[in-house]
Amino acid sequence: MTKTPENPGIKPQYDELINPHAAARLLSVSVQLMAKMRFDGKGPAYFKIGRAVRYRRRDLEQWLFEIRVDPVAVAAAA
Repeated sequence: MTKTPENPGIKPQYDELINPHAAARLLSVSVQLMAKMRFDGKGPAYFKIGRAVRYRRRDLEQWLFEIRVDPVAVAAAA
């Protein structure tokens, strides 16, 4: 693991910015769904750099963790 003064202990590739196509591939969804989630104000956090949209891998992973459904917990709550 490479440490930098800006990101001590964080792997550089973990902070890498990726485009919506790569993000959609990572999440196994369509690019259109990524655009719809942005338009609706839902979905993972993203950066807007001019007209370009970029995602951080860690934001995608955090979002996945937040929307995770535990079937056992759902069954217990019913």
